[in-house]
Amino acid sequence: MHAAGLDGLNERHGGLLSVATAMWLCPELVDLQPMGGDVPLSHYPVADYVFWDQLTTDGCWGSFEPGVYSPDELAIIGETFWTTFTEKRAEHLKETLTTAVRLRNLPGRNED
Repeated sequence: MHAAGLDGLNERHGGLLSVATAMWLCPELVDLQPMGGDVPLSHYPVADYVFWDQLTTDGCWGSFEPGVYSPDELAIIGETFWTTFTEKRAEHLKETLTTAVRLRNLPGRNED
């Protein structure tokens, strides 16, 4: 989040990061309109058990206000976030997969 300038962002879907991602990937399909709102921390434990439109104003778990960032800035935020995220997640991928293969091939492992 830091690399994209999104420190402290409190969202899961339909807010600034979602809009920035869409502006990077398919800007011609994005209608920059206000959406979402802040979701109280007390709602987090039930987020997987209740439809989000019951927890939020419009089903968006995060907020977006047009005009804060330009379309180009939004696209840069989206690209920076996702390229940084994938680079970080892939840093130790070879070692992780090597360990997974080694564990999978241990003798006596039940293959049901």
